[in-house]
Amino acid sequence: MNESDQYGVLLAGTASGLKIRPEFVTANTVTPFTVKLNKKHDLPTRFATLAHELGHIYCGHVGRDSKGRWPDRSSLGEGLCEMEAEAVAWLVCQRNGVTSRSKAYLSSLIEKADFSKVSMYAIFEAANRVESRTVPPNLK
Repeated sequence: MNESDQYGVLLAGTASGLKIRPEFVTANTVTPFTVKLNKKHDLPTRFATLAHELGHIYCGHVGRDSKGRWPDRSSLGEGLCEMEAEAVAWLVCQRNGVTSRSKAYLSSLIEKADFSKVSMYAIFEAANRVESRTVPPNLK
């Protein structure tokens, strides 16, 4: 994970898979992913953003896990990917007592979602993965 002060106020973070040249790929190659957060945002916002961006990764929105822990679900479309990742962020923040803007954002995304393609399993699995790999910020 990296933090950037090059983002404007509207961009909270990004998640992406790093490309590996085919000649370096072996049976044991692990696909690396990267997350960038907006350094200008406060700690609770960065935590919610981290949960959201990891939600994209663990839901398979940026590709499959090379060890088979999650499938490639990158073809879902931007709206559905955003809704699932924000659901992960909302769940993680709620469980950990972090106040975020996830509820309002999620409400706007739910109105447009095609629920026949939403994977509650992917959302809950991603939230569990995020929680097992992060520590909520000390807000006191």
